[in-house]
Amino acid sequence: VVGDSTLPLKSLTRMRDILLRTSSSDICPSPPDEWASSKISGTRYYVVKHHRWVILSRRHADIFVENWQKMSKYSSFVKHGNITVEPGDYKWNTPRMGLDGFANTSDAFPRGNIAVPSRCPEEEVFTTLIFGLFENKMRSRWRSLFSAGKCRTYVNWKCERPPEEFSRVTPLLRQLALNTTEDG
Repeated sequence: VVGDSTLPLKSLTRMRDILLRTSSSDICPSPPDEWASSKISGTRYYVVKHHRWVILSRRHADIFVENWQKMSKYSSFVKHGNITVEPGDYKWNTPRMGLDGFANTSDAFPRGNIAVPSRCPEEEVFTTLIFGLFENKMRSRWRSLFSAGKCRTYVNWKCERPPEEFSRVTPLLRQLALNTTEDG
């Protein structure tokens, strides 16, 4: 991926080969203490925060697009091509997770009902609109979702069997950052 804060380290061909080895989505969840939560009608719901970079399977990408079209209210806040809402002013509904493990768009709350200061929408929109809100009774489903994918936010290419993925900054990652060589 190339962006304003990224630099490709491997060729597109190499990354494509790696990514096509699985049909799972790769979404890196943040620690639960960073998740926004609120008690609604006696149940505590959490908005699962994730790293900004995600890799979606075709199925999950289709679900996201469909649910964004159903749940987003942003089109009402566009004036002359500019979005007129402030950061943190969420204009979409957040669905609960359905029994099938995906967002149930017919059972949703306005995102503003779960307050969190200084959150970027791209840190939660994929988990919310694909899978729904976290609630304790669906804990095992969430666990299986996150164990199915890999976190590719931090990657070590200089190991015996690359790539080696990290879900958080680790001592090994710090060591790798300090021990760079000419070939990168």
